[in-house]
Amino acid sequence: MGKAKKFSDAPTGKSYTKLDIVRAITQDVQEKSSIRQSTVKEVVNSVFDYLTEALAAKGRIELRGFGVFEVRHLAGRTVRNPHTSEPVDFEPRNVVRFKASDKIEKRVADFQVAPKKNKDK
Repeated sequence: MGKAKKFSDAPTGKSYTKLDIVRAITQDVQEKSSIRQSTVKEVVNSVFDYLTEALAAKGRIELRGFGVFEVRHLAGRTVRNPHTSEPVDFEPRNVVRFKASDKIEKRVADFQVAPKKNKDK
């Protein structure tokens, strides 16, 4: 358990969903016990719910060996629409930032990122 090697079988560029994570964990855990996918789904949902609530309450979650989630405040500002040059106002808001651990950074260093498709062409 603890190895995400099942994810490496997916085609490059495919993003993973919560269901993919549940399935991979279920497959990994079932090698050692007879846990059902519905139970794993409940646990994964509980973890995500707890992380969300903890972030809302404390503003920072540090998962050693994985990374840090942190709430940051963005001040309101006015920018220009590049197509019309009209001013656009952005209200002040809070956003979540993620800083990956060195371990994660090293693990994904050789990942081949697919180029983004240009929507204008």
